[in-house]
Amino acid sequence: MKYTKFKTKVICTLTIYFLVWRHAVVKGLRDDFGLQLDPGRELLLAFVPIVGIVRWHFILTQVKALEERAGVPKVISPIRALFPSGIWFGGGPYVNKHLNALYATQGTFANAAFQPIQAAAY
Repeated sequence: MKYTKFKTKVICTLTIYFLVWRHAVVKGLRDDFGLQLDPGRELLLAFVPIVGIVRWHFILTQVKALEERAGVPKVISPIRALFPSGIWFGGGPYVNKHLNALYATQGTFANAAFQPIQAAAY
C-alpha cells in the first residue's frame, strides 16, 4: 500500500483520537470508580504494542467486574471489545455503550438535567 499524504494524515489523526479516547476512559475509571490506574502511565504503555494490548485487556476486565458488581444486565466481553479495538475505533462504540450503562447505574446520567437545545429564530 502506497502511503500518500492523505492516508498518512488519516492514520495519524485516528491514532491521536484513539489515544485521547483511551486516556479519557482510564481517567474516568480512576476518578469516578476508584480504580487504581495512572492515566499517564497507561497512555505511555499504549505505545508499546504487546504491552498496550495486555493492559487494555486488563482495563476491560476491570470494567467487566465493575459492571457485575453494579448489576448491569449485559456485561462487557473483554475479548469481544479487544479484537475490534485493534482496528482503530472498531471497539470504541461497544466499550462506550458499556461505560454509559455503568455510569447510568451509578446515577451520573440519571441525576443530570436534560435540557433540549432551542433552535435559534432567524
